[in-house]
Amino acid sequence: MQFETSAPANTMILGEHAVVHGHPALVAALSPRLRIRWQTLTEKQVVIESDLGNLSADWSELDPDQCPPLKWVIHALLTQRRALANTGLRLRIDSEIDPTQGLGSSAALAAALVGGLAVLTRQSLETESLFAAGLNLIHRVQGRGSGADLAASLSGGLVRFVPGQSRQRKILQIQAPQIQTLQAPLALTLVYSGYKTPTAEVLAWVETQWQPFPELLNHLYRQMGETTEAAFDALRQNQLDEFFWLVRHYQGLMHALGVNDARLSELVWQLQQRWPAAKISGSGLGDCVLGIGSQTDHNEIDPVWTLSPQGLMVTENS
Repeated sequence: MQFETSAPANTMILGEHAVVHGHPALVAALSPRLRIRWQTLTEKQVVIESDLGNLSADWSELDPDQCPPLKWVIHALLTQRRALANTGLRLRIDSEIDPTQGLGSSAALAAALVGGLAVLTRQSLETESLFAAGLNLIHRVQGRGSGADLAASLSGGLVRFVPGQSRQRKILQIQAPQIQTLQAPLALTLVYSGYKTPTAEVLAWVETQWQPFPELLNHLYRQMGETTEAAFDALRQNQLDEFFWLVRHYQGLMHALGVNDARLSELVWQLQQRWPAAKISGSGLGDCVLGIGSQTDHNEIDPVWTLSPQGLMVTENS
């Protein structure tokens, strides 16, 4: 059996920080894609080939510590080890996504992995089912995360994402999120700041800084959520000028939160000279700055990314 799964890159447009607290986010699927070629083997071996590393091991020997660059792949395979223990597998991973460009390479990988494993185990390929599996994988590897980027890589286009609720009883139950897609005439660029503070560290820093003012912080998150909803409505009505204004406003809210620094401010200012709107993309204190405009807003300085209308794809190979 041979087949391929692929999923698009993605980037957060609006909703950083607030989405972790239950508010909506806007996430865009982008044209670069990550692909996994899957092949079943008669030998009960797992073979992983990628530019980040290679691994060959028995199912019983699989351990994420064997090859840290492949931890996402190994964690995903371990979730289905019992179902696939009598099947050998070869995975070849190729990616057009630059991991330094804030393009959601981990979420694209997660989407392609859970899609392939669903094919192998004859489980549902519905977005809701794949999202639950992918979010479980994200939590296994990272410990936390809303899954907004995963939703974009699964669905394609521009996604309005409202996180589901989870509760711990004897098992973890995940209420399905709201995932609403829209095809919008947008183009964007991303500029890497040259450094990145891990998202978990930024979230912890924000919690510490705002600890004396919990109500003010909650009010700020509500403003972020309301801005995101208004921006989505503006896009649905093709009111691009209003949408760009709301993107710029969200940048002000990120600055108020405290996650804007001197380098990010400089990059935002520079991009605003060439694009209708610019803001931090990601949790802040490093990572990337986003410039966003319509599909006609190109220039000779910035690389331009367009939205991908297609999310996860499964293709049979002969």
